[in-house]
Parts: sequence; C-alpha cells; structure tokens
Amino acid sequence: MNNAEQQKKKIETVSPRTFKPELSDTDVKRLFEKAGSVGLTPEKLLENFIGDLVDGTYSNGTDERCHAEKWFDSCWFSLDEYENFLAYLIRNSEEKNFYNQLDTIDECRSELDDLRPEDFESDEEYSEEHEYYTMRSAEAEKEIQEMFSDYCDCSGNTDSYEQELEIIVKYRESLKKALSEKTRRKK
Repeated sequence: MNNAEQQKKKIETVSPRTFKPELSDTDVKRLFEKAGSVGLTPEKLLENFIGDLVDGTYSNGTDERCHAEKWFDSCWFSLDEYENFLAYLIRNSEEKNFYNQLDTIDECRSELDDLRPEDFESDEEYSEEHEYYTMRSAEAEKEIQEMFSDYCDCSGNTDSYEQELEIIVKYRESLKKALSEKTRRKK
C-alpha cells in the first residue's frame, strides 16, 4: 500500500472523539481567545496541535511536529521514562504483546470454565484438552511475569503487579471506548 492509499485509509477513520480535559474558567477563556485570534474554534486548534504532537493524519509540517515533540519531552510527565508498567510497555513496543497474553489467559479461562467431561468421548480426551488450555494459560502468565520483572529491573519500581495491571486495564478500556465512538456515530 503506497503513502497516498495509507493516508486515504487514515482519513476514512476521522470522526469526532470525546475527551474531557479539566480546565479552569480562565483557561477556557484563554483557549477560546487563542483559537479565535487565528480564526479557529478551540476544537480545531486542539486538533492541529494533536496532529503535530502525534505526527498524525493531519500535521502542519516538520517544524511544528518538532516543536510539539520538544514541548512534550520537556514537560514534567516525560521526565520519568518508566513512570509505570504501561509506559514501559509502550516505550518498548510491548503493549500489543502484553494485550495478546492477557487475551490468551482470558480465552483459556473461558475454555476451561466451559469444559465438561461429558462432552468428550473419553477421560483422556478431556484431560488433554484441559491440559492444553492450562499450559497455554501458564505460558501467557509466565510471559507477562517476565515483562513485569524486566520493567521492575529497569525502573527500580516495586509496585505490585495488581496495581500496575489496574492502570493498564483502565487505559485499554479508555482506548477501546475512544476508538468505538466513530462506529457508534455511523450507525
């Protein structure tokens, strides 16, 4: 797929998304003034900034992307490279693998819950199926524990896995919700 086709595919997914930043009345007034001073709505101003910040579907150019990246890198929230396990996964391109392992565990648990000895011709077939899902789940759990251990080694964090998992689950749910807004609006 060439760049023009990729761009067209991205543009097809453009739709309104809902984010709820917490702003003071003064900040809202200043945002409106800043946007209005260049003939934009606050939404359009934010769309442009976000496009530059994430090298998005629409960007204002190389310099603008560079300035947005410098701003991001200089903010307090960028100073701690591995603030939490989620940040570690994203910065090391392990987020998708982690989700795949979580999904595997969920799938295996569901399959194990549904297994009934009476659904098999022999106890041996039932045992083999049970062992398969048990081992597959254990392998996924081991992979996750290795990722978490690597994170702890890199960051020096000693937070509990359960606390870190809660952050990741909330993040993933928020992402899914934001991505599904387009689908709901088109129906």
